[in-house]
Amino acid sequence: MSKPINICGSSNKFDPFNTDYLYKLEIIFNDLSKKEFVKLTKKKFIKILTFDKDVKYDNIKSFYIVIENLSQNTTYSLSSNFEYNKDLNCNTFKNENIYLEFRKNNNLQTECNCYLNAFDNNRIFVTPPNY
Repeated sequence: MSKPINICGSSNKFDPFNTDYLYKLEIIFNDLSKKEFVKLTKKKFIKILTFDKDVKYDNIKSFYIVIENLSQNTTYSLSSNFEYNKDLNCNTFKNENIYLEFRKNNNLQTECNCYLNAFDNNRIFVTPPNY
């Protein structure tokens, strides 16, 4: 029988590399002008557009978002026409990897939240056997 490993007093720890995500949101307006918002973060949930960015909800025609996992060179994307019901305060778009929510406030300013739902953690974890 093997002797158990004493991990309590060990100062060494397994610290996997951090994953960086690059979010790029391009919004096309009704007059066909474009505006791009870029954020770099380690999180899968971000607020990519805030109310103070002066984007009018009613002026959005379409959008395109690309999320890059910089550690693994993986890219996820979603694009759509911005069709919405004027009576609702939010509009959601999703595919198998991305969930995107556009919200408006009383001044018709836009906020956009993005959630990456992809499982892109393909690291190998080694644990001691349980015996």
